[in-house]
Amino acid sequence: MFLKKRIFFTLAIIALLFSSHSKAADSKNEETEAYDGSHFKRVTFVVSDLDRALTVYRDILGFEVAETARLGKDSYAYPAFNIPPEANIRFATLSSPGLERSIGLKEVTGIDLPKPTRPSRVATVIRSSDIERDFAKIEALGLEVMPLKLHERENPKFHYYERAFVDYDGHVIALYEVVQGAYGKKKENTSTPKQN
Repeated sequence: MFLKKRIFFTLAIIALLFSSHSKAADSKNEETEAYDGSHFKRVTFVVSDLDRALTVYRDILGFEVAETARLGKDSYAYPAFNIPPEANIRFATLSSPGLERSIGLKEVTGIDLPKPTRPSRVATVIRSSDIERDFAKIEALGLEVMPLKLHERENPKFHYYERAFVDYDGHVIALYEVVQGAYGKKKENTSTPKQN
């Protein structure tokens, strides 16, 4: 009986140490691992309706929602985005499957957001695994889309389709799909996606 208790106690300590080490390693990898220079964390879009924005970024582009929260009035988002204190902010972070969080969506309500201007000051580039599939869904939402372009580069061989759209809040998003890369991998279906 004594031996069984001792074995159980030893296994419990090993499990506890392993768990603590694993959590510490995950935390270190996420935030405190040393590196030289800058590290791009994510881009954040201000949106007027978070649930509507998620129909694009989650449901069509496939990003996973990592976290959602309401921000307090002491949040740094207010001065950083020049948002007046009477506004309310709801926040979501999204990530590519299995990767670091790469997109933030800040829903600002209680004020009228300014209309986007042209020419656009910034565009976000996202790789797609099937640009034709994604744009069929984007067009079904009635969003503004740009023409499709095929880029053919021979040195190194790197062919890809590129097409942009404007989301509900005026952000320009450019999708690209590689059809033949520098390492000789070729997409099985290389038929040209339909253009509007």
